Amino acid sequence: MSATVNVTSSPSITIADVTSAEGNSGLMTFAFVVSLSAPSALPVTVQYYTANGTASSANDYVAATGTLTIPAGQSSGVVNVSVRGDATSERNETFVVNLSTPTNAALPGGTKGTGMIVTDDGAELSWNSLLSTLPAAVGPGGTFQATRDFLVSGAAAAQNFALQYRLSQNSVWGDADDIVLTSSPVDTVTLAADKTVGSHAATLTLTIPSNSLPKDVAQASYSYLLGKVDSGGVVPENDLNNVIVVAAPTTLRNPDISWTGLFTSPASIDPLGKLTVTRSFQVSTQPVTPNFVLDYRLSLDNVFGNADDIVLGTETISSAADKSVSIKSKTLTFTIHAATAPNNYVVLAKADSTGTVNESSEANNVISSASALAVVQPDVSWSALGVTPAAVDAGGKLAFSRSYQIAN
Repeated sequence: MSATVNVTSSPSITIADVTSAEGNSGLMTFAFVVSLSAPSALPVTVQYYTANGTASSANDYVAATGTLTIPAGQSSGVVNVSVRGDATSERNETFVVNLSTPTNAALPGGTKGTGMIVTDDGAELSWNSLLSTLPAAVGPGGTFQATRDFLVSGAAAAQNFALQYRLSQNSVWGDADDIVLTSSPVDTVTLAADKTVGSHAATLTLTIPSNSLPKDVAQASYSYLLGKVDSGGVVPENDLNNVIVVAAPTTLRNPDISWTGLFTSPASIDPLGKLTVTRSFQVSTQPVTPNFVLDYRLSLDNVFGNADDIVLGTETISSAADKSVSIKSKTLTFTIHAATAPNNYVVLAKADSTGTVNESSEANNVISSASALAVVQPDVSWSALGVTPAAVDAGGKLAFSRSYQIAN
C-alpha cells in the first residue's frame, strides 16, 4: 500500500514602503503592508521592530515592536506605526520596520520597509517651467539661453539657495553622464523678494564646459536639460519636486584643428637668417573655445617632440575669428638659432601643442613643410689684396685694394 504526500513550498514575505506627510500635530498612522507571495494553509507569523533612520523615535515617530499574524488562507497583514505631527520646518526623514523570525513562511534576508516622513511645514520649492534655446548641435564651450520659473509655496524661504542646470542622457539627476552647466549670472537666490511665496522667473545664459567631451571623441548625444532648485540642499523642505526634466535633444560635438598647408622660404639659410613660414590651418565641426598654441620647429627625423628638434617659435591663437569654423592663413618670420648645426631639416608645426583643446581627433595636429630647408654656415674668403705704390716714404700714404667672397 502506498501513500501520496503533497509537499508545498512556504510562501515568501515582503513589506511595502510608506511615504506620507506628518501633519502639524497629533499622530499620523503609517500602515506597512506585509504580503505573502501566496496564501498559506497555516497561520503565518513574523516579528517586527522599528529602527531610526534620519527620523528619531524620541521626536518623530513612536517605536513599535511585536508579532504580526497573517491567518491561514489570507495573503497580507498590516504593521501600524504612529508618526508625530509637528509644525517644525525640517527636511524629510526616514525610519525602518525590520522583519525577523517567521513561521510557516520564508523571509529573505534584510527584508524591511522604509517609512518616509514628508515635511509639510515651512517653504516648499518646486518648478513651474524651464525653457531653453539649446540648439540641435553645439560644441563644448557653447552657450544658450534658458528661462527658468520656480515656485515657493507654504511660506517664504529663510535661507539663500542655489539653482543648478545639467545636460543628461538618461534624465536622472546626479548620474555619471551629467554635464554640469555654468550659468550667467550665477543663479543663487539671495534677495528676500525672490524667496517669497509665489513664482520667480529669470533668463540666464548657460555655458557648456569646454572639456565636457574627452579628447578623440567626435560627438555624444544628450536628450534632457535638467534643473534643480536648492541644489545644495540648504532649505528644510520635502525635496520631492526640486528637479525638473525637460526634453531637449542635442548633439555635443568636439571641434577639430587640422593643417591645410605649410610652406617655407628660402630653401637655404644660414644661422641667424630670417625664415619665412606661410601656414594655414582649419577649424571644423564646431568653433574652438579656449586659446591654443601653434608650435614651429626644425627637425632632422621628421618627428615632432624628439630630442633633435630646434624650436623656431610659437603662435597663440586667441581671437574668436581665428577659432571659428574656417581656414586661417598667415605668413610669419622666424630667426634661425645661432647654434643651429648645418644640415638638411624639415619644418614641423603642431596645432594645440599644449593640449588645451579637446578635439575630435588628435591625429592630424602635426604637419611637415612642403620642402626641405638647408641650413649652411657661410664661408668668407679672400680673392685678392693689392697695395700701391710699391715704395713710400715715412708718413706717406698707401692705397689698398681688396676683394673677398662669401660662399654658401
